Amino acid sequence: MQRHKVLLVILLAIALIVGGCGSSDSSMPGAPDFEEDRGGDDYAEAPGEGEEQGPRYRIYQGSLRVKVEDTEAAVKELSQRAESLGGYIEDSQQWDSTSPSAFIVLRVPQPERNPVS
Repeated sequence: MQRHKVLLVILLAIALIVGGCGSSDSSMPGAPDFEEDRGGDDYAEAPGEGEEQGPRYRIYQGSLRVKVEDTEAAVKELSQRAESLGGYIEDSQQWDSTSPSAFIVLRVPQPERNPVS
């Protein structure tokens, strides 16, 4: 009798395992549909062999702190100097307080970088 109980338990376990692994077309309500196309296949391809790539630039960064009598005139002069070198002012902030000050970010092409300072 003991043998029959062990055999019955093994058969029930196999039936549960096989039954639980069966496929079904129905899905749980609210479950995401993983076969739906969500546009995730869009990606940039690497340039192929022999294709021209854009120019590469080396970026240098420096900072300079100066005291001037006329902050507005100094900012205007820096802007003109950057433009004459093919550059521009990327960011400029000025504060008019008891001691006026300014913060300026210049962008100048590399070959003419040194004449700015």
